[in-house]
Amino acid sequence: MVMLVFFWACCNLLLYVYLLYPLSVRLLAVRVGRRGIRASALPTVTIVVTAYNEERCVRTKLDNLLALHYPPESRRRVLPVDGIRDAAVGAVRRGDCLSVTRFAL
Repeated sequence: MVMLVFFWACCNLLLYVYLLYPLSVRLLAVRVGRRGIRASALPTVTIVVTAYNEERCVRTKLDNLLALHYPPESRRRVLPVDGIRDAAVGAVRRGDCLSVTRFAL
């Protein structure tokens, strides 16, 4: 008897997880509606780019970060420099990375 109750409890849990919960969320979204998120409501983020001897690809990575669809005033990029043996720092300086903070560890 206990195993039968456990079996049906598991079946009901699966039914809820895969069918009833998504259905209730969809109905709630239709009923309440969707409000847009204002740019001022977005949190400030800091993106730390760790690169060790990455001269060939650090410039491309930073260009990708500069092209993010996130308000520029809400993001900050940091490139820590510690013992780099190639010209990765020079590659960063050559580009338009005024919003990237570089510091030596």
